[in-house]
Amino acid sequence: MKKLTILFFAFVLSFYLFSCSASKPAADKQIAILVPLSEADKSVTKNGVTVDVQSIDASNEGLYADLSAKFPIVTQDFLESQPTPKSFTSSNVLAGFIDPMPVTFILKITNNSGHIIKLNGSDVGITVAGKDWRKLDVQKINTLWLSFFKSNYQYQQTVPADLVTAIQNVPMWDENQKILPGKSLTLYAPFDINLGKGFSNATLSIYDLITNVDAAGNPTERTNMDFNFKEGNYSLKQK
Repeated sequence: MKKLTILFFAFVLSFYLFSCSASKPAADKQIAILVPLSEADKSVTKNGVTVDVQSIDASNEGLYADLSAKFPIVTQDFLESQPTPKSFTSSNVLAGFIDPMPVTFILKITNNSGHIIKLNGSDVGITVAGKDWRKLDVQKINTLWLSFFKSNYQYQQTVPADLVTAIQNVPMWDENQKILPGKSLTLYAPFDINLGKGFSNATLSIYDLITNVDAAGNPTERTNMDFNFKEGNYSLKQK
């Protein structure tokens, strides 16, 4: 009888410990993020043109609803009786093709120069730990999404039309953009780079932004702007 009692309590204890272990929440995932080195690295003004910069990452991506899209994914072969679309939500149409999400910047340009600011001839790049990266354009983003679908969904071998439309509707930094006097324009600059732990520092650079023109509207001055960042840490809650 004593042996049965001991076995019973051992069973209860084992069950309790197993239950506690099973119910224990997963540890938070630590993600490296970009943090402005100073207040001066959040906003730069030259010749009446102000550029405000914010990096988008797992800590704040929910604030940018215009980067989210819902689109169907085919999960059954079209040769079968009836293809079954699955509703899929992307947290970021510019970066949802990989986890953790790569670097995307939101840039707000305010034009108080008194003349039209055009982005022709300008560019945006980022240097991380001494390595330079060029921003992605729409074609490259579509190519990355296509690789994602081919690798993860057997029957989805094209980028869904709804996703293509959502990507095209995002205002990107490109040479066709212009900002009227007294107006602001918000643009996005995505990069195909994941920030691993230990990258230490990064610099976002704007090159050859027109900040002065002559009476005929021809550029007379181009300006470079740098925004410096240090490595930060964000705890992503695991489900």
